[in-house]
Amino acid sequence: MRFRNYEHYKQLCLKDYNGWTRGKPDKNNGQPRARYQTEIIDWCNQKNPHLVIDCGCDINFWKGKIKNLVGFEIRDIPGPDYVGSYRDMDSIFEPESADIILCFGSISFGTRDIVEEHLSLIVKWAKPGAYFIMRVKKYGGQMMYEPSFDLHYFWSEKDIAEWGEKFGLKRIPLFYTPVWKNYAHRYESKIEFIWQKR
Repeated sequence: MRFRNYEHYKQLCLKDYNGWTRGKPDKNNGQPRARYQTEIIDWCNQKNPHLVIDCGCDINFWKGKIKNLVGFEIRDIPGPDYVGSYRDMDSIFEPESADIILCFGSISFGTRDIVEEHLSLIVKWAKPGAYFIMRVKKYGGQMMYEPSFDLHYFWSEKDIAEWGEKFGLKRIPLFYTPVWKNYAHRYESKIEFIWQKR
């Protein structure tokens, strides 16, 4: 799929996820996430962050659990602090203002160019030494067509290495127990990783 422009990309995201929200944020496909959530919350709060940005926050699950967290979501649903795309948020967040950035899935939509643009924005918002806690889509090997398939960008380890080099991001070990390690659903799986800005 070729997006006519960025607005076309945004409209397709809204159409694809119209009415969707995570009803039970403590579980995903039957996998309990309590330990994973506690580990992330405790780790983030121990850093005493001045600003944590949750990109694609859905109902803003982490709000009130992680200190000084601000969430944005492309859909106008109850919960987010701001409604808009990554590009829209560039007028909200100051350069080098965030200590931690959470990207749990939202940075896996659009063409490679759009994903790279979104990466450039979160890197811009991050302070030197800031952390990026990432969960991205990875192609799972079972090609199945559905209307939204072309909207997704499937990351690879090569992408992580190349973008890390390009944007000055060092990959560091996970500090939490990944719940998506053995996840495979339809055509996708997940990669969980952490970058730190040099």
